[in-house]
Amino acid sequence: MIAVFISMVISLSSCVTQYVPFKATGGYKSTQLSEDSYQVRISCNGFTTQDKTSQYVLRRCAEITLEQGRRYFIIIDNQNLSTIGQVQGKIYSFPSGQATCKTLNSKDQSPNALDAVIIIKETELAAKSRLSTKARDAFNSFNK
Repeated sequence: MIAVFISMVISLSSCVTQYVPFKATGGYKSTQLSEDSYQVRISCNGFTTQDKTSQYVLRRCAEITLEQGRRYFIIIDNQNLSTIGQVQGKIYSFPSGQATCKTLNSKDQSPNALDAVIIIKETELAAKSRLSTKARDAFNSFNK
């Protein structure tokens, strides 16, 4: 009986949308809007919690920032933002599964700047350490 229960839990947990580029079962999509602004969309299924979806949104923004050779970003689309879940000492939630982010050259450019290195660290478990090679290289160089 216990073996059946464990098997069911494993089966259901594998239904959660993974942090991967978009495919038939979900994932992330990014659209570059300008030189330093991006629309990020996360498509998740009903087995994926709102908290995990929000972590994926922030992680994708951080990953894009690192891929651009930058360390900081801001969320510039506040209409998709509400207050659930805590990251980097602030509370973020993206009920729509999307956000618009802007990469920054310096944290001094905005009092609301988020550190991509910290976001990556805080979302490692949710994303199962998935990160593009370019972002991983930048992460390692900033994290010395």
